[in-house]
Amino acid sequence: MANRRPPVEREPAPPASVPLIWTVDGPDAVELDPSERERRRREFGAWLDSLVIPVQLLVTARRIGTPSGGEADAGAGLRERLGQDRLRHLAESLGRHPAYERRVHLVVSAPDSGARAAAEAAADRLRHAGMGVEACAPDRLPSVAAGTIESPRHLRAGAAWVTSVRVTRLPGRPVEPGWLWELVGLAAEQDVSLYVRPRPASSAQRQLRRAERAVRTARLAGAELGAAGDPRLEAGASAIRVLRRRLAGDEVRAFECGLTVTLTAATAAEAGQLADLLVARVRGLLGEARPATFEQFQARRDTLALGQPPAGPLRLVDTEALSTCWPWVDAGRPPGAGALLGRHRRTGALCQLDLFDVRRRANANCGIVAASGGGKSYLAGLLVLEDLSRGIASVIVDPEGEHEELCRATGGTYVNLGGSQTAALNAFDGGDPEEVIVTVTQVVSAMCGGLGPLEQARVEVGAREALARSADGPPTLADLNRILSERWPDERVPALLDRWTQGGAGRLFARRSTLTTPGELTGIGLRDCPAEWLPGATLIVAAWLWDLVRRDPQPRHIVLDEAGLLLEHAPLRGLLAQLARRIRKYAGSLVFVTQNVGDLLGSTTGEILAGNAGTLLLGSHHGHDADRLQAALSLSDAQRDAIEDCGRGEFLLVGADERTPIVVQAPPLHHLLLEAHQRRRR
Repeated sequence: MANRRPPVEREPAPPASVPLIWTVDGPDAVELDPSERERRRREFGAWLDSLVIPVQLLVTARRIGTPSGGEADAGAGLRERLGQDRLRHLAESLGRHPAYERRVHLVVSAPDSGARAAAEAAADRLRHAGMGVEACAPDRLPSVAAGTIESPRHLRAGAAWVTSVRVTRLPGRPVEPGWLWELVGLAAEQDVSLYVRPRPASSAQRQLRRAERAVRTARLAGAELGAAGDPRLEAGASAIRVLRRRLAGDEVRAFECGLTVTLTAATAAEAGQLADLLVARVRGLLGEARPATFEQFQARRDTLALGQPPAGPLRLVDTEALSTCWPWVDAGRPPGAGALLGRHRRTGALCQLDLFDVRRRANANCGIVAASGGGKSYLAGLLVLEDLSRGIASVIVDPEGEHEELCRATGGTYVNLGGSQTAALNAFDGGDPEEVIVTVTQVVSAMCGGLGPLEQARVEVGAREALARSADGPPTLADLNRILSERWPDERVPALLDRWTQGGAGRLFARRSTLTTPGELTGIGLRDCPAEWLPGATLIVAAWLWDLVRRDPQPRHIVLDEAGLLLEHAPLRGLLAQLARRIRKYAGSLVFVTQNVGDLLGSTTGEILAGNAGTLLLGSHHGHDADRLQAALSLSDAQRDAIEDCGRGEFLLVGADERTPIVVQAPPLHHLLLEAHQRRRR
């Protein structure tokens, strides 16, 4: 009968003082490796111990709106069409599978200058711990609208139904930072408020003594009635003894905390279902929660950014327990800067990767490592297309010819070495003459099976003379061979170079280069290049790439697909090591793609690549390879298992403080372009 109380219209009361509010960005605790998670927990515990005033940590979850974007003009360029395709894909995807932006706010009621100084100090300590802390205006956070209608289990504000749940007991089993995801992870708009107030040890001890007496009384009452021992009483008595001992030894600090969750739904029935699901999740952690029946208005105020004590009961906890309430459990953000790669496998959040974001990435280098058939080349192509729509160019070194159709379909340039009559490489291309001479000498050595000291000196002399004679652009290998033949006609090197300056080899190596300043997308194909030509060809390509990076510094991807094949060639091994170490100085990004874990962990060059990659995307690996990645990257057992269970298009994104499982999802036009190679093969 009580639930039949008629709805009541409630008006929000203004807060006693305007609170101080900061938005705080931190790493997703669920995705951290175990050692980093523990370090962060200790830092959070130390921050809690430093508090001298009450604070409120407020997690807000809001549905990400669908972006608007019309049809691209018929004459629009590829970049504009890719951008429009991305917007249409986002609108459709977010309409079918909503994603939520979850932000954490620090709220402090500061009625006087002392409280304000303490609040500023608390925010500064979060900054020093590596968190992103920015001031936030109160009007950007939730409020209770005028005319809100209250009923026993809901509030109705306009077309929305709101219900609140109080967590009356924290988990009764061991948990790690990240357990709050069980609350925050519901697919709904919500506000989760954790109110924390430091409690003096003396008063906490008095409260614990009273609780201990109450437990003892309950035990005696049960014994008189002949009832069996209550395991909950035994567990409570043990917890009280442990907490009293730790407080007495100054091992932890005591706090009062209140945890309240407000959920928003389209109907009253949906709001009730969400509340029931939340209660079930808390009980699954051996905690307790209950809907705020007949207290909905007060409970809703508890989840506003006011920094005030909640109307519900506060629970006594210590630093150890409270530090597991790490509120940063989802790094999802609305569409913005960065390549949109797909969705988070756990949270459903949009996964964006901006390799050039210096605030989050140690450098712009990226490694994509997955077994054959895992979708690594597809992912590399998606990264290229997404960044192409942002104006970031790419050069792809393509040993298997998988990106030829992509380059041609996007209007880019594809130089197929050895597979056409038009492609040409010139060892004399380059800026600095001394570096050109080094490259030419290395190329000639590769073509002649090595050079002795005298032969090397003569090639250097010939190269200098060729550069001096040339008046209309760089000389070619044919010019060098003529000089060597004139000066040392009976020597081995001119005779051997004859075959490289005539016929098919001559068309590739003895003409002016077709590798010019690249456009937005350039591919260099090695698939049709004869095996004996590859050492010389890769040397010239390596020198050209390194010269390009230094001569024209800008955000640009150098993509090395099937890097394992490229590592077979010493010239490119040197290039890879050089680019990995130094490309960030020229604003560029090295993206290497390989299917063999041994390419990264079993060679000197591979270790240089892995050690200088700010981001790794790990696809499917099994058995020993998964174990090696776990050991090298400090992955948890769950993350190691996730790698082993990855299907095609599923990856684990590994960064400095993130371990994000993603499912690759490409917009339709992107997918059409990326699948062009497979369609041609079929």
